[in-house]
Amino acid sequence: ISPVDIVLIGPKPAGTPVLTAVRQVSASHPEIPIMALMTSPNRDEIAEAREAGAREVLPADEFSREIWVRTFDFCLREMAVSQELAEVTARLDWLQHMDSLTDLLNRKGMERAVLDELSRCRRDGDDLLILLIDLDEFSRINATLGHGVGDLVLTAAAKRITESVREGDKVGRCGTDRFVVVLPESELADGEVIAEKIRLAVSRDVITAGEHKLTTTASIGISQISPDTMSFDEVLAMAHFVLQQSKQRGKNRVGRAATLDDGEMIRPADAGPEIVQTLLRGEGLRISSQPIVDLTDGRIVSREMLSRGPDGPLHRPDNLFRFCQENDILTAVDLKCLLLCAEAAVDMGPRADYHVNIMPATLLQTDADELIRVLKLPGGEGRCCLEISEQQL
Repeated sequence: ISPVDIVLIGPKPAGTPVLTAVRQVSASHPEIPIMALMTSPNRDEIAEAREAGAREVLPADEFSREIWVRTFDFCLREMAVSQELAEVTARLDWLQHMDSLTDLLNRKGMERAVLDELSRCRRDGDDLLILLIDLDEFSRINATLGHGVGDLVLTAAAKRITESVREGDKVGRCGTDRFVVVLPESELADGEVIAEKIRLAVSRDVITAGEHKLTTTASIGISQISPDTMSFDEVLAMAHFVLQQSKQRGKNRVGRAATLDDGEMIRPADAGPEIVQTLLRGEGLRISSQPIVDLTDGRIVSREMLSRGPDGPLHRPDNLFRFCQENDILTAVDLKCLLLCAEAAVDMGPRADYHVNIMPATLLQTDADELIRVLKLPGGEGRCCLEISEQQL
């Protein structure tokens, strides 16, 4: 008939002990205040009832109208505050993790979704399937027809993408005209079917702006992400590489480029931008160390691990990390270096202490549990000191 305000249980619910009934009701309706009515309850019985889920315990044999009314009023006001707080928290979570234009996950929300899926993939031993969608010629639309028309194109594309995926798939906007789709527990064939559905759906819309009629097309890259991938930046960098390889063959198509595990070692002096692929695989990165000495007695108290790039112009760490920042793979490569340093420390001995430089952005963008997972290698029981690198403001 109307929402339930308060539930009274006791003193003798039908054939059920009071505590059992309280547990059952509080488990099924945690949002409703429950009052346990007990005959002459002692301190231990009151504590047990509250532990079972009762908000308050009232003595059934000592009725006091004033105390009961005051208790009811307190619980109702407390419930109202809890509901308001839950609504505000949900709104703040939405503002932090959702894109206001398209109502899709934003970059932060998509990062949370991807890292959650990677954790599941590590448990199950699966790869994660990612679609990276790029709207063709979108910058020209913005430049010639204005950002208002550009927003129309983005919202229409977001709607078509959402309509084309399955329940449980995650869709987000990461960049001006780029969308990411996460396909949990999917085979490559599933991804190809969904990607083609998205491509056809996006190109179906015709937007009229004054004398112009716009038909939007999309280029889509399908990537299989290893569960060992350590950061969202690394996921995006891999997906971007696959998408670029696909777009070289033409726009308005679905592409699946060669995986990042394929191909030979590429020297930076020979390949230019192709070194991005090599660095994402962790190839060409080298680790050395130098002792940290106690000057009072000459003891080696720890070691500083040093990262070096492939032979050539990226061998110096300042050049290496500047190149990574320019190509938007700084966090991904920094985590690769951290992992390689941890592995090298294990080789130095079971309790070797060591220091590692780490970029501020890596600390800010990487979940603490993920950092610990990288550092806690089998056999590595020494202490690691993370030093904030001065190469990044």
